[in-house]
Amino acid sequence: YGVAKGNQVVKIPGKDIKVHGIKIPDWQTVLEIATKAQVTSKLGFVGVDVVLDQKRGPLVLEINARPGLAIQIANQQSLRTRLERVANLPIPSAEEGVALAQKLFADETLLSVDAADRVLGVIEKVTIIGENKRKTVRAKIDTGAYRTSIDANLVRELDLDHHHKLIEVRSGSGQQKRKTVKLTFKLKNKEISTVATYVDRSHLRFPIIIGRRDMEEFIVDPSKIPEGVEVK
Repeated sequence: YGVAKGNQVVKIPGKDIKVHGIKIPDWQTVLEIATKAQVTSKLGFVGVDVVLDQKRGPLVLEINARPGLAIQIANQQSLRTRLERVANLPIPSAEEGVALAQKLFADETLLSVDAADRVLGVIEKVTIIGENKRKTVRAKIDTGAYRTSIDANLVRELDLDHHHKLIEVRSGSGQQKRKTVKLTFKLKNKEISTVATYVDRSHLRFPIIIGRRDMEEFIVDPSKIPEGVEVK
């Protein structure tokens, strides 16, 4: 979750982007750097502020000897309970400390999903589920798009339910308002229900693009491309 000015927030302030589900780049490195910073400080409990540099990756901004407790709001977890669980445990290295914390405190929904089923390539097969029939197509996994978009021809073919909402979308052709549709599709082993925009995509290579709004619990590996497929 997220915190702004001491209060829990669902979306990034000023933007229509949900905080929950955003994948932080180099997260494993962030955890290890923060842990090593605590070891270096020789303080029993610290808050480590880490920034992400475009070229150098995660960097320590500062170490706080008396950090605020807003982390409890962000995690929706009691900090005291976590500290009591690890008190007096022998931790031989920063890496092993991180591994222990991940094992003890990882989100249960992530633990129930096989790691291989969480990694998406830039192109994946999805099965679109209509009222009376379904169809499997190739989809482009587009982290640059917030919302999923589907070809209008598929909407008609599968008789998908229209949604009343119009959504403003920025694309290569400019800014426009698009109609929306209630969409259920299966990606990997997860069934996802969402509201997607639709437009004529018959001239494009992929009849559907999956936006980051519908990638919760997934990790995208941009180097993972099916053999024989060229992505432009």
